[in-house]
Amino acid sequence: MAPFAGDLVASDMNLPVYDASASACPENYAENDAGVRCSAINGLRMGEAIRVILNAYSPPQPTPHRLTRQDTNMRTFFEADAFTPTKWNSSADKADFGNKLLHLLLNDCQQSLFTQELYDRLMNCFGHIAHYNRDGFFAEWFSSPQSKAEFVRHLLSYPCWGDADFTYSDVERAIQSEVKRLNLLAAYQERAAAAIRSAELALLSALQRKYQPAMIVPIAEPVSVPTPQEAVQLSLIA
Repeated sequence: MAPFAGDLVASDMNLPVYDASASACPENYAENDAGVRCSAINGLRMGEAIRVILNAYSPPQPTPHRLTRQDTNMRTFFEADAFTPTKWNSSADKADFGNKLLHLLLNDCQQSLFTQELYDRLMNCFGHIAHYNRDGFFAEWFSSPQSKAEFVRHLLSYPCWGDADFTYSDVERAIQSEVKRLNLLAAYQERAAAAIRSAELALLSALQRKYQPAMIVPIAEPVSVPTPQEAVQLSLIA
């Protein structure tokens, strides 16, 4: 298992301690266990150098799925024979729920795709509650980039309790596997971070306009240096 980033020090990686005051690593640094040669990062800032080294110790992450509002054709992720029917619902009902929920997530949680049928089942899965009605549930989980990211995080962290003969636990686990495979959490977290950054930059701009109006720096008058003759005359006057 890769070590925690905060625990990575030069001695752990058989690297000499990097001198932050130096502009580059010496050329004779040996290649370390991860295959990262110091000379390859010669001239980079310290933060960039650390990022290169950490990448060598971190497993590659799947590319986040690109969210869209134009994918009108629902993909089939699940077939009925993959699930156990319950006393109240068929295996086809479970597969249909899984496909519709993933279709919603792949299309940025558009309200038009969050049907009453999908709401009625979703509020009873992944530990959710009703939030009064469909509109209340949508406002709680799908009304902002941050709430959507939190919905996906909550979905992935749910332990999927219950027997598949009586609950939707089997399709819940299948949905979690697909969400992980598509790396949807990273996609929604990227959107949430972008929304936060945009809002903060807008606030910063407004505060700068309010508290730091454009300042006109006065230009000093040029200082005239007296000529030697003027200097003598000034000394006589004095």
